Amino acid sequence: MRQDGVQPDIHTYTSFINACCKAGDMMRAASTVKEMEAAGLRPNVKTYTTLIDGWARASLPEKALRCFEDMKLAGPEPD
Repeated sequence: MRQDGVQPDIHTYTSFINACCKAGDMMRAASTVKEMEAAGLRPNVKTYTTLIDGWARASLPEKALRCFEDMKLAGPEPD
């Protein structure tokens, strides 16, 4: 995608994060969020809920709760 001069947007990043979560690769999902933020994009509610679900499915409820707390601090209203 980038090789063709197309930069990913919030939807592209969130879709990739979702795929990482479903594959159980939460470290890759977390690093993708950092990459997204470095590119100047802030996670939205969908991004956060995808991560929360991923952490919960990975049996890491403390990480899911931390992600929820991060979302509340960042501004997107939980739905």
